[in-house]
Amino acid sequence: MGMAIVATFILGRTTGFIFFISSILVIGLSMTPLSHVHFNRIEGPNLFTIDIMIMNGIYMAYTFLFISYFATQLFKYYNYYLTEVEKTSIVNTQLLTSNKTLSDLNGAMEAHIVALEEANAKLQRYAWVNNHEVRAPLATLMGLTYLLESGFCNEKDQLQTLAYIKKTCIELDEVIKGLNITLGTREDLI
Repeated sequence: MGMAIVATFILGRTTGFIFFISSILVIGLSMTPLSHVHFNRIEGPNLFTIDIMIMNGIYMAYTFLFISYFATQLFKYYNYYLTEVEKTSIVNTQLLTSNKTLSDLNGAMEAHIVALEEANAKLQRYAWVNNHEVRAPLATLMGLTYLLESGFCNEKDQLQTLAYIKKTCIELDEVIKGLNITLGTREDLI
């Protein structure tokens, strides 16, 4: 009887209801007391006993159908479960691969950031050198050329001013050579 109720929920309303009703009939008939069944020694069991045997056969057939249907559904859900487990495994593998790729990209990006920070430090050194070491000889050259252009210098002062200009140009050249050595090649800044 309990199997008939379970069948109602599993097999659906129509099939389960038919199974439920037939189970009640079979169980009701099979619980008939044997005192009502009369055996005739010559004729064998009466028709009522044969009806009970047929109903028991129907009940067993429905039970077999229920068990086979339940087993089919169980197998179907088991295959669905295995498919989902396989899909989950594939997604997990893809996630692990993506995670590895992201880790590699993060490592490369961090290395690039370090290179950019070094280039930035070189640019800051260049800016400092440009503002202080290069600017001083340049300012001297600008002042000396102003003296020459202004006409306030006599010939002797002009020669001395040209000597200062030459000396300042050599200093500026040394500063620029030192700057190239300090900063390295231009490709390092990129």
